[in-house]
Amino acid sequence: MASKNSLPMIGAWLFLLGLVIAIVGGFMSYSWMPWILGVIGIVVGLVNIGDKEVNHFLVAAVAFLLSVTSLSAVFTPYIPQVGTILSLFGVMIAPAAAIVALKAIYDFAKEQ
Repeated sequence: MASKNSLPMIGAWLFLLGLVIAIVGGFMSYSWMPWILGVIGIVVGLVNIGDKEVNHFLVAAVAFLLSVTSLSAVFTPYIPQVGTILSLFGVMIAPAAAIVALKAIYDFAKEQ
């Protein structure tokens, strides 16, 4: 079993793996890519975002997810691969943001 100190390192490596999968997905399409990216996002959200990073991560994730929609629409007609890469990366960030948001809501409710 991984030690508590190695979990953030596993999350960091998974984040990089997700980025690589999203980049590869820009050039090759496989039906399993969104599923893998979703699972990676869940794991990253569970193990990689600590209590001190919650607010920063959620703000950055919301900003990224909102901008990815527009950027994908801008790039797709000219460079479809960039739009696909951004969309796939968003597929990984969305579940991570959802997990972190749920943890924040739980912590907030627990304090009340």
